[in-house]
Amino acid sequence: MPTTTGMKTGGFYDAHSSTQRAALEAFLPWLEETIAEHFPPVEGRPIGLLDLGSSEGANAIRAMSRLIQALRRKTGAPIWLFFDDLPTNDFNRLFWNLYPEGAAALPWEDVYAAAVAGSAFGRVLPDASFQLATTYNAIGFLGTFPQSPLPSYILPMPPGAPKSSTRYTGKWQIAYRPIRLVTTFAASPSACC
Repeated sequence: MPTTTGMKTGGFYDAHSSTQRAALEAFLPWLEETIAEHFPPVEGRPIGLLDLGSSEGANAIRAMSRLIQALRRKTGAPIWLFFDDLPTNDFNRLFWNLYPEGAAALPWEDVYAAAVAGSAFGRVLPDASFQLATTYNAIGFLGTFPQSPLPSYILPMPPGAPKSSTRYTGKWQIAYRPIRLVTTFAASPSACC
């Protein structure tokens, strides 16, 4: 699997990712609403949430906290959180962010966290092990065009009118045409991912 040498470690990404946090904050209300209106009940089995491109975790943990709150309004089922990034990621910092000063950053009952090393462009978890996957900014590091469209994203800019300084071809527009996010929840949880 191709990987990068990784970012600076020791909290550098967390300290310099306010733009990334702003992007995820813009999307979180949509995900919370989608969970409230469309997430199927899965009582009796764990719910899996996967974040692709978690880096050192400060932003990913903040996002997962909000999603856990939305899920807890619907169910008390156990929740698995999977934080994924390249094998060169600073996973020590991710775990420190999950347990700062020894206390859980996500203090709910029946919430379990795990780190997964692997490329978002390959399989990182087995079939039917999660019901919702998120990635907020890692998608900007694509090496090739996707084989299928990606939800609500046009590279290389956020949703909205193109910036005058941005150039992209019609091919990019087609490859990244928006899809309704809620279609992800149309399948049964066992059929997902």
